[in-house]
Amino acid sequence: MKGILSQDKLIDLGEATFATIPVAVLQFEPNELTKTRFLNFREGFDDLDYLVFATLFLPSGRKVTLVRHTNAPSPGTEVCVVPDEKAIAPHQEPALTIIETVKTLNLTVADLSWIHPDYVAFVMDEQGGIQSVAETTYQKAQNLVEAFRACDLGALTGEAMERYYVNLSSVRKTKAIAGVTARLKTLRAGDFATILFTGHRGCGKSTELNRIREQWESEYRVIYIEADTELDSTDAEYTDLYLVVIKRIAEELTLLQLKFDPQLLKSFERWFKEVTEETETEVERSISLETTAEAGFEIPFISKLLTKLTGQIKGSEQQRTTIRNKLQKNIAQLQNNINLLLDNARQKLAKEYPGYEKGFLIIVDNLDRFSPSVAKHLFFDYGVQLQDLNCTIIYTAPISVIYSGQKLSNVFDSPNIMPMVNIYEFDRDRCDLAYSEPALKAVAHLIDQRVDVDRVFESPDALLQLAKASGGHVRQLMQMMRNACLSAMGEDREQVTNEDVTDAVKQEQFDFERMMPRTYYRVLAQVCITKDITEEELGPEMLFNTSVLEYNGTQRWNYVNPVVKYSDAFQKALKAIQPEQ
Repeated sequence: MKGILSQDKLIDLGEATFATIPVAVLQFEPNELTKTRFLNFREGFDDLDYLVFATLFLPSGRKVTLVRHTNAPSPGTEVCVVPDEKAIAPHQEPALTIIETVKTLNLTVADLSWIHPDYVAFVMDEQGGIQSVAETTYQKAQNLVEAFRACDLGALTGEAMERYYVNLSSVRKTKAIAGVTARLKTLRAGDFATILFTGHRGCGKSTELNRIREQWESEYRVIYIEADTELDSTDAEYTDLYLVVIKRIAEELTLLQLKFDPQLLKSFERWFKEVTEETETEVERSISLETTAEAGFEIPFISKLLTKLTGQIKGSEQQRTTIRNKLQKNIAQLQNNINLLLDNARQKLAKEYPGYEKGFLIIVDNLDRFSPSVAKHLFFDYGVQLQDLNCTIIYTAPISVIYSGQKLSNVFDSPNIMPMVNIYEFDRDRCDLAYSEPALKAVAHLIDQRVDVDRVFESPDALLQLAKASGGHVRQLMQMMRNACLSAMGEDREQVTNEDVTDAVKQEQFDFERMMPRTYYRVLAQVCITKDITEEELGPEMLFNTSVLEYNGTQRWNYVNPVVKYSDAFQKALKAIQPEQ
């Protein structure tokens, strides 16, 4: 191992990363591991010795620190982890991290010279290979409390993805997900694309985007942005997105121990300070950013400035208006400066991490949670500007923009629309549709993948009723399942009964009834009969709040959310217009 630098240039490992608990040792020395594009070792020290270390970012989102102490008596590199108490199986999380680490480094368990005794059983099988995660670490929920927790409403990531994911493409009857992947395959290094991915809130888009993220992390440096945490979902402009994108690029470079070209960065910062009338002193005074644990470097001024501005835009209407007006007056220069930084960041990335030959892939998720008016403003009024950044971006868009009275493909390439899981046998002339048994079973399998059905449900029929009431909407299915568990526990039952399912469906129905004005019901009744939504004003709202759902495949059609159909107001509206048909 090369000699250690003078101590004043070393990094304190304890301050640079919290991942300092060794769980395994790789047989290889750091100089052998640096052949992978993921690693960049730095010199440091801890309470024991001088050392070199690198942060490894795993596809699941986990992070590990690889450490080699200078005077360690045995060869090899330690694999250190951060305990995650929020994980599905926190006591087994380190074992999963060991498995993923060796996979990511294109190694095997045979390349480990030591594994912590607590995790050996989970990592090794009889042949000394990697056991199936599902076989070694996971057990389906056995009771109501476990079932409630297992049916979490969030998107699947990490080990939850490995355990719970169900491929529903055959019953969605759409190529939307494959379409995103196909578009990315067409791109070469230096090519950019703007991809729209749309569908109902809660239909599973974020889970599919996480799968796309994992699939392409070997060719792109993927940056995942949750738009609703960075922006105001009731008032957002494309310039706000510009600032968030370049802020996250700057943060990513810091994590990767890379820096923008000094002259280019200085020019950008000088221009930005002139336009926004911000000074370094004011920025330092108003915002306190800790050194990022993973990077071990001081946060650069550009990140602090952009963090302050994006925070002001989200938090204060007056400041939001002031900042936007200043940027709009200089919009051409803003676009040019940001694209110069994006190009420079891509060049730095390609030079130091050749595996990321295609540069950055930015996924802007949760834009589908923005109000229809804000989404229409972004994607139609400023659709061109959303495509003017020199990087590949996937935007999630609310399905309501597809029904906004304008043709979205005039602005973007054709959007990739992810519909509901089609649980019905389509018949445009029939008001109450029959069910597709294969599709119902596929939806029910979403619960079966997480829950021991025989232990948690009194009868299989109760699960089937949940599947029917979901309308093929994944989040609605999970929400009703959780409510059914609560209903059963409230009655001191040990299993979910048909009565509990009925109660859960009623709770979902009542939520819609509280939200929907009376003017909705006649339109909803019309949708039930015609299988199409034509109301120009109410239509996008109904798609946005999921009282109306879209199904497509060989043909496109709409249908009323099944829990809404149970409402007395809906039944009265349906009865009133049926004689007119």
